[in-house]
Amino acid sequence: MLLMKDLEAQQAVLMDMISFAKDHGELMVDKPDVNEFLALLDEANKRELNRTELDRLTSLTREVVILPVYTLNQAAAWLGVTVDALRHAIWKVDPPLIQSFKGGHDRLITHQELARYATERRYGQN
Repeated sequence: MLLMKDLEAQQAVLMDMISFAKDHGELMVDKPDVNEFLALLDEANKRELNRTELDRLTSLTREVVILPVYTLNQAAAWLGVTVDALRHAIWKVDPPLIQSFKGGHDRLITHQELARYATERRYGQN
């Protein structure tokens, strides 16, 4: 379930991340739910998705989009949480719930770290 209120922003960041992944060959098109993912993606290109549809697109994105590293915005969208919630998990908890690193001017999180956190928090389980 999405843990954010601004669905329009969530959809915009997801669409940007999916587009980036597609441009860089980082979509896992051999996954079982890829047809559902592509259908929802097509709908998202046409209109604003409702909360249920966006929640499903976010869940499918976790299965299909595998970037090596994610910016905070991308990572938050991938998890379906706000950037503030993600920052809290990185900086406000000791020890941090999510490990990140500085890459240039951006704070980055590896895919393995996001997958570990999502599994521990049970994001994406329906």
